[in-house]
Amino acid sequence: MGRVMKLVVKYVISDDCTYAFDVHQPIEYESEEAFICDFEDALQTAIQNRKPEFKTGSTTFETWDFAKTYEKLIVTLPEVYTLENWFRRYKQ
Repeated sequence: MGRVMKLVVKYVISDDCTYAFDVHQPIEYESEEAFICDFEDALQTAIQNRKPEFKTGSTTFETWDFAKTYEKLIVTLPEVYTLENWFRRYKQ
């Protein structure tokens, strides 16, 4: 692996009724774009194979935090920030 960037993956865990909270997961990956592409591929494979979790890089994610079935399947991708952009957006 070449150069590694410090990134933060932000997503929401929710039951769509009684609770919801933001997760800010620090990761190291080659780029924001590479992470999203690999994440989306791994998520689609997990959905097709009905796997409860999947891995992107060294981080494991729960499939149903990103794919919910109502009348149809709704897939939500996480937000990905460089560490610098994450600090700019979320610092108090």
